[in-house]
Amino acid sequence: MFLVDLRLSPEYMVTDIIKDGCRAYEWLLTRTDASNILCLGISSGGGAVVRTLQLALASAEERRGYYITDKKLPMPAGAVLCSPFVDYTEKGLEGMRENCQYDLIVSQSILEWAFPNGHCLGGDDEQRVWLSPLYQSMEGLCPLFVSTSTHEACWNEDSKLAELGKKAGVEVHLQNKPYQCHVYQIMAAFTPEAVEAEAEIVAWMKEKFV
Repeated sequence: MFLVDLRLSPEYMVTDIIKDGCRAYEWLLTRTDASNILCLGISSGGGAVVRTLQLALASAEERRGYYITDKKLPMPAGAVLCSPFVDYTEKGLEGMRENCQYDLIVSQSILEWAFPNGHCLGGDDEQRVWLSPLYQSMEGLCPLFVSTSTHEACWNEDSKLAELGKKAGVEVHLQNKPYQCHVYQIMAAFTPEAVEAEAEIVAWMKEKFV
C-alpha cells in the first residue's frame, strides 16, 4: 500500500493537492508497472485521483507544473472513488444544497463556510473549472468504481461524472446506496450499508488484478 500525504485545505489550495497527486503517481510508476496500481480516493481525494489521471493523459502544455515528464503516462488498473468531490465551481457547491439537509457530514453549516471560501481554495472561476474533473475529458481513463448515495451532498456531481465517463467509453460502475451520508463507505464498523459497500469495492478491486 502506498499512501499519498496530500496537502490539505484550507492551508493549501486545490492546485497544491492535485500537484501532490500527480507527483506521487509519477514516482510510483518508477517503482512498478501501471497494471499493478489501483487508486482510491475519498471525497476531495477522489476528485484529486480523477484530475491526476486526466492530467496523466493531457498535453505537455496542460500538464506543465503538475508532472515532470512531458510524455503521457499509462493508466492504472482502476480507480475507486468514494463520494468524490469533482466540481469546485459555484455550480458544484450549489448542487450540494439539494441534499445537505439529509447529509450528516456535508451539512448546511459546511456549505455556509464553503461558499465564501471557494475562491480561496480553487482560485478564480476559470481556474476552478480547469481544476474540476467534471469539466475535463474523460476519454482514455482507466475503469472507475464510483461509490455514492442519492441522499448525499455529492450525488449530483458523482452521478454526472459516471454518466460522462460512460459516454466517453470508460468502464464505470456506479454504486448507489440510498439514505447514506457523504463518505459513508468508511463507516463499516457502524453501518451494514457501509459493510456492503466495502465488500463490493474490494471484490471489484480484486477483479482488476486477475
